[in-house]
Amino acid sequence: MYKLSVANKAKTRIADVIPITQSLHAPVTHDVIYKIWYDIESFLRRVSEMSDETLESVVRGFAEAFTQGDIQKTLSFLTEDAVWETPEGTFKGKEEIKRFVTWAAQTSPQKKFRDAGIGIMVSGNKAVHEHILEAVTPQDMRFETPAICVYEFIGEKIQKHRALYDRLSVGEQVATGWIEKQVFRSILNSWEKGLH
Repeated sequence: MYKLSVANKAKTRIADVIPITQSLHAPVTHDVIYKIWYDIESFLRRVSEMSDETLESVVRGFAEAFTQGDIQKTLSFLTEDAVWETPEGTFKGKEEIKRFVTWAAQTSPQKKFRDAGIGIMVSGNKAVHEHILEAVTPQDMRFETPAICVYEFIGEKIQKHRALYDRLSVGEQVATGWIEKQVFRSILNSWEKGLH
């Protein structure tokens, strides 16, 4: 994480910035340079004041909104240019993410996250959430799978979210009919050949 001392050291080397600013097409005064450093310092102060508890709270609020199918509230935790990577694909920006969250709410309207392993661990502007995803499909098919979500933040907003879970295991649990079940068993048996 950036420390305020970096901004303070940089401020004392303002002469190093002047050659860079001379390439701009507008006149740059010392006041403008000090304003830029003030803005950087303010940003760094806000970032450094993000506590582990604050970011853990953001992760829990985000997870709660997502599991409840509250699309607008889920989106409110994200930056405008957020990226959400899942086994189903990568979704960039709030419009694409909204499509994924809507789909997730429809395909598993009942779901919850149960902490597992390390639970939520925060380091700087990143967090990891290890949990069990429990869900029920509209056809009343229940499934659960271990999952890990990795978050990267800008301030208190999620800029990048990577969700990792075993889609094959989920498919096997919700497969209906003899043929679907045989297909999943065949894939798993082929994959695990020689293991057991």
